[in-house]
Amino acid sequence: MRHKRLIIDGTNLAHRARHAYSRMRDDSGRRTGVLYGVTNALISLIDMFTPDEVIVAWEGKGMPWRRTMDNTYKAQRRADRDRYTVEEQEELQAFYDVQLPDAMTALRNLGVPQLHIPTMEADDVIAYIAFKLSFDGIENIIVSTDKDFLQLVRHGTVRVFNPITERMFFCKGDGTLHESHKELSFIAPSATVYLWRKFLIGDSSDSIIGVPGVGKVTASKLMNVASFPRESVLAYLNRILPETDLSAREVSIKNSMGDGTLLRSYHLMSLRYAVKAHPKALSKLVPMYNRSWKPVFIREGIEARHPNHLTIFFGARGFHEIYDEGKRQRLVDAFRSVYVGHKKMKRIVTMRK
Repeated sequence: MRHKRLIIDGTNLAHRARHAYSRMRDDSGRRTGVLYGVTNALISLIDMFTPDEVIVAWEGKGMPWRRTMDNTYKAQRRADRDRYTVEEQEELQAFYDVQLPDAMTALRNLGVPQLHIPTMEADDVIAYIAFKLSFDGIENIIVSTDKDFLQLVRHGTVRVFNPITERMFFCKGDGTLHESHKELSFIAPSATVYLWRKFLIGDSSDSIIGVPGVGKVTASKLMNVASFPRESVLAYLNRILPETDLSAREVSIKNSMGDGTLLRSYHLMSLRYAVKAHPKALSKLVPMYNRSWKPVFIREGIEARHPNHLTIFFGARGFHEIYDEGKRQRLVDAFRSVYVGHKKMKRIVTMRK
């Protein structure tokens, strides 16, 4: 039987819960929307996929390494936050100071492994898990609305699930990238080609500059190949672009290659590069992963005798419906089934070198 691991983008999930349940409070006025949204989403995902293992990755709290490479990285997001009203700034601060810690505490108490590195984004942590923490026969399902993860998709080993649209992204045996919902749709000749198309276009949400004048159509025409055998994409572009009589777009591409813009954009966008370039920082995930196998509530009978058992933990935060025995038991059973899978997985999981 094939083993399945859910790798959940915790930061992405928490931000969605923050907006979806922004008005949720307990009796004292404490914000509880993220705790409610994250816990409910996890139970739904466990019911949907019946995984053998669940891992949640979080954003690091330190300076992202990408910003040290390019100080304009995500500058637009920072500028948007500077324009927040006082109320919006207070809500954002409560998200980081109260709501995220509550959600992390709940998951820790439920025995869900959580991984984060101070200078790394959740994307880098997830990429490391998908590439390194594996063994033959396991299938990693990354759960996030972030399409940057499509570059990680591999046939039989890595898929990406969007929990909002319920679309699954996967590679066929020939390496072609597809998405499925009600029908099958072709996306790119490969996940690698998808990445190269994207870094040619750029990513305005992360303030990553692409090639001026190059959009989706031009990038698709240039990258309409299954792979780049024995050469980098820069060598490939040098080979296919003419030396004379260049169009305005071709001149723009040549200039971006010459001044290092393309290479810098690749380094900022490529999750595979992040894994290769920061092995020392990411290697800390190994002991962190091993220490995370310490469930509190899902051991037989412990929820009845632990001073901060589930009923008290959720009840104290306004979720009085958790006192309903049926709902409480469903919560415990969902995570106990995953814990059983964890125990089996730990005996056979290996770290790739």
